[in-house]
Amino acid sequence: MEKIIKIGLATLFIIGIFSLPYGYYMFLRLCATIGFAYLAFKAYSEKQNISMVVYGALVVLFQPLFMITLDKEAWVIIDIIIAIYLMISLLIKKSTKE
Repeated sequence: MEKIIKIGLATLFIIGIFSLPYGYYMFLRLCATIGFAYLAFKAYSEKQNISMVVYGALVVLFQPLFMITLDKEAWVIIDIIIAIYLMISLLIKKSTKE
């Protein structure tokens, strides 16, 4: 489940780089909030404190109730960084299992 969430979120963030209707970004915020909350809980249950804090901070950044407003260029940079982080975390987790 964790792998699916990370790949799905990374894909949504990469798509978010392009100029899209406002509704897409609200959908992205909702998916990111739910996905990062799940990942934070999973990290907490596995005693991965750093990952838990990172995912918790991302929940706060993307939660749709009290939106943090930034300009488009800042969101593009954030989207790219988060997509890369999610993909790297998949590779790291995969290599530690082997």
